[in-house]
Amino acid sequence: MLKKILSIYIFLITNLSAYHSLEMNMNNEELESSLNLDLAQFVDRFPVNRYFIGLNYLYVENIKNEYYTEYMASLNLMMRNRLPNIRSLTFGLGAKFLSSKSSKVGELKDQTISAIPLGIYINFQLPIDSLPISLSTNIYYSPKPLTFTDGDTYFEQRYELSFEVVDKGQVFIGYRDIESILQKTLEHFSITKIAYVGMRFGF
Repeated sequence: MLKKILSIYIFLITNLSAYHSLEMNMNNEELESSLNLDLAQFVDRFPVNRYFIGLNYLYVENIKNEYYTEYMASLNLMMRNRLPNIRSLTFGLGAKFLSSKSSKVGELKDQTISAIPLGIYINFQLPIDSLPISLSTNIYYSPKPLTFTDGDTYFEQRYELSFEVVDKGQVFIGYRDIESILQKTLEHFSITKIAYVGMRFGF
């Protein structure tokens, strides 16, 4: 499955005239990759660095709370803008469609969670040119009406500290907490709760 996702990313990279960023992060248990496109590169009337569409894929190889999460894939839409009076602060609103698959140890039936969570994005760039460091957070929530299959609700939060080492190239450390409540049993299910390191390249 990972080979298929990476193949899609490579195809997009080599065939699209422009896109915003490609990133990958990992830890001992997980591998995540994301591709984010700036829609202004394809629609002339859109302002640059404002509207984004993204693909994300998270692969997990760990048993947590008796569950084994195989993957979580999502399609993201986000609108971002710098605040007029605080140029170092960027605020965004968005939504995404996601699907995840998990298996419980000793059982044949998979737990599949689909959702359309709504989210906010906040990024603070330190106002020091010689120190290109930024702090960002993503928070998504999906109530019961927007959570499907085996899920009842969905919640995701991410926090990252990034440092630009070269022009349009960043390294970052982060922490993500993704969880859901299962529909039938109302059992609290943690998809992932872990720190990670990664790289991001802008184009």
